[in-house]
Amino acid sequence: MTTANIDIDYENSQITEALKKVSGYLDCEKVIIKHIHRLMENGQNDIRIEQYLKTVIMHLENNIEATLDANEQMNHRFVIGFIHTLLRTPAWKSWMQSIQQ
Repeated sequence: MTTANIDIDYENSQITEALKKVSGYLDCEKVIIKHIHRLMENGQNDIRIEQYLKTVIMHLENNIEATLDANEQMNHRFVIGFIHTLLRTPAWKSWMQSIQQ
């Protein structure tokens, strides 16, 4: 079974829009968890998800520089920190599977 590639531009725009509507670390974490769950449900493998998460970090770092909105910048920083933690966690996938949406 082959899975489609992740549409990085679409996913990044979805995350960016979702982060504009939330405030606080836990809400930001929920946005990323929701996206990861969807990718896992669509059959994306661990390597593709990890590569995608690294592109999210780059995307959000660029957005921090481009926006003057302090809340948006903080939300982006929260997500970047969460993704870094997630990528350093050996069992990140089982952790994501154990979290209920």
